[in-house]
Amino acid sequence: MNGNVPRHLFHFPDQPWSTLTPSAEPVAFENYPSLDETFEYFQTYAKPLRDHCVCNAEVLYLRHQGSKWKLTIRDWADNEEIKTSLWDAVVICTGPYDFPSYPETDGFATVRAAAPQQIWHSKFYRSPKPFVGKV
Repeated sequence: MNGNVPRHLFHFPDQPWSTLTPSAEPVAFENYPSLDETFEYFQTYAKPLRDHCVCNAEVLYLRHQGSKWKLTIRDWADNEEIKTSLWDAVVICTGPYDFPSYPETDGFATVRAAAPQQIWHSKFYRSPKPFVGKV
Protein backbone atom coordinates (compact mmCIF):
# COMPACT_ATOMS: atom_id res chain seq x y z
CA MET A 1 0.00 0.00 0.00
CA ASN A 2 1.24 3.46 -0.85
CA GLY A 3 0.65 6.78 0.85
CA ASN A 4 -1.30 9.62 -0.71
CA VAL A 5 1.30 12.38 -0.26
CA PRO A 6 4.20 12.67 -2.75
CA ARG A 7 7.75 12.33 -1.46
CA HIS A 8 8.68 15.93 -2.27
CA LEU A 9 5.96 17.17 0.13
CA PHE A 10 6.41 14.46 2.74
CA HIS A 11 9.91 14.67 4.18
CA PHE A 12 12.02 16.43 6.77
CA PRO A 13 13.73 19.52 5.33
CA ASP A 14 17.16 18.34 6.44
CA GLN A 15 16.81 14.79 5.08
CA PRO A 16 15.50 14.05 1.59
CA TRP A 17 14.19 10.54 0.96
CA SER A 18 17.12 9.40 -1.15
CA THR A 19 19.63 9.83 1.67
CA LEU A 20 17.62 7.81 4.18
CA THR A 21 16.13 4.87 2.30
CA PRO A 22 18.98 3.20 0.39
CA SER A 23 17.33 -0.22 0.61
CA ALA A 24 13.94 0.96 -0.59
CA GLU A 25 12.96 -0.74 -3.80
CA PRO A 26 11.20 1.24 -6.55
CA VAL A 27 7.44 0.89 -6.40
CA ALA A 28 4.72 1.23 -8.99
CA PHE A 29 3.77 4.64 -7.65
CA GLU A 30 7.32 5.97 -7.59
CA ASN A 31 6.43 9.42 -6.26
CA TYR A 32 4.34 8.02 -3.40
CA PRO A 33 6.18 6.05 -0.70
CA SER A 34 4.97 2.64 0.41
CA LEU A 35 4.21 1.96 4.08
CA ASP A 36 7.49 0.03 4.37
CA GLU A 37 9.45 2.92 2.85
CA THR A 38 7.74 5.42 5.14
CA PHE A 39 8.44 3.26 8.19
CA GLU A 40 12.11 2.90 7.19
CA TYR A 41 12.37 6.64 6.53
CA PHE A 42 11.04 7.54 10.01
CA GLN A 43 13.13 4.85 11.73
CA THR A 44 16.33 6.01 10.02
CA TYR A 45 15.63 9.66 10.72
CA ALA A 46 14.83 9.01 14.37
CA LYS A 47 17.76 6.67 15.08
CA PRO A 48 20.18 9.39 16.30
CA LEU A 49 17.40 10.91 18.44
CA ARG A 50 16.36 7.75 20.31
CA ASP A 51 18.58 8.39 23.33
CA HIS A 52 16.68 11.63 23.86
CA CYS A 53 13.21 10.07 23.66
CA VAL A 54 11.07 8.64 26.42
CA CYS A 55 8.13 6.48 25.38
CA ASN A 56 5.37 4.84 27.40
CA ALA A 57 5.45 7.49 30.09
CA GLU A 58 2.88 9.69 31.79
CA VAL A 59 3.78 13.36 32.13
CA LEU A 60 3.15 14.38 35.74
CA TYR A 61 4.81 17.79 35.76
CA LEU A 62 6.36 20.12 33.19
CA ARG A 63 7.62 23.62 33.98
CA HIS A 64 10.06 26.04 32.42
CA GLN A 65 13.01 26.42 34.79
CA GLY A 66 15.57 29.02 33.68
CA SER A 67 16.66 28.03 30.19
CA LYS A 68 15.57 24.38 30.65
CA TRP A 69 12.38 22.40 31.06
CA LYS A 70 11.85 20.44 34.26
CA LEU A 71 10.00 17.23 33.43
CA THR A 72 8.62 14.67 35.87
CA ILE A 73 7.20 11.45 34.43
CA ARG A 74 5.83 8.09 35.53
CA ASP A 75 7.78 5.62 33.40
CA TRP A 76 5.35 2.82 32.56
CA ALA A 77 8.18 0.83 30.93
CA ASP A 78 10.29 0.95 34.11
CA ASN A 79 8.00 -0.36 36.85
CA GLU A 80 6.06 2.93 37.00
CA GLU A 81 9.11 4.68 38.47
CA ILE A 82 8.78 8.46 38.95
CA LYS A 83 11.67 10.28 37.23
CA THR A 84 12.58 13.98 37.03
CA SER A 85 15.00 15.45 34.51
CA LEU A 86 15.95 18.73 32.82
CA TRP A 87 15.71 19.19 29.04
CA ASP A 88 16.60 21.89 26.53
CA ALA A 89 13.37 21.20 24.63
CA VAL A 90 10.32 18.99 25.11
CA VAL A 91 7.93 17.46 22.57
CA ILE A 92 4.92 15.60 23.93
CA CYS A 93 3.26 13.11 21.58
CA THR A 94 0.03 11.63 22.85
CA GLY A 95 -0.75 9.24 20.01
CA PRO A 96 -4.51 9.89 19.80
CA TYR A 97 -4.63 8.52 16.26
CA ASP A 98 -3.48 5.09 17.34
CA PHE A 99 -6.93 4.23 18.67
CA PRO A 100 -9.71 4.02 16.09
CA SER A 101 -12.75 6.17 16.66
CA TYR A 102 -16.14 4.87 15.57
CA PRO A 103 -19.26 6.99 15.10
CA GLU A 104 -22.03 6.97 17.66
CA THR A 105 -24.88 6.09 15.32
CA ASP A 106 -28.11 4.32 16.20
CA GLY A 107 -27.60 0.57 15.80
CA PHE A 108 -23.85 0.78 15.12
CA ALA A 109 -22.79 -0.87 18.39
CA THR A 110 -25.31 -3.68 17.84
CA VAL A 111 -24.01 -4.42 14.33
CA ARG A 112 -20.38 -4.20 15.47
CA ALA A 113 -21.03 -6.63 18.34
CA ALA A 114 -22.96 -9.06 16.12
CA ALA A 115 -20.59 -9.00 13.13
CA PRO A 116 -17.27 -7.31 14.01
CA GLN A 117 -15.65 -8.59 10.82
CA GLN A 118 -18.10 -6.46 8.81
CA ILE A 119 -16.93 -3.18 10.37
CA TRP A 120 -13.55 -1.92 9.16
CA HIS A 121 -11.69 1.13 10.39
CA SER A 122 -9.18 2.76 8.02
CA LYS A 123 -6.44 2.21 10.62
CA PHE A 124 -6.52 -1.50 9.81
CA TYR A 125 -6.63 -1.19 6.01
CA ARG A 126 -3.60 -2.78 4.37
CA SER A 127 -4.79 -4.04 1.02
CA PRO A 128 -7.89 -4.11 -1.20
CA LYS A 129 -7.75 -7.95 -1.36
CA PRO A 130 -10.45 -8.59 1.29
CA PHE A 131 -12.87 -6.44 -0.71
CA VAL A 132 -12.34 -7.92 -4.19
CA GLY A 133 -15.68 -8.92 -5.72
CA LYS A 134 -17.73 -7.19 -3.06
CA VAL A 135 -20.08 -4.28 -3.64
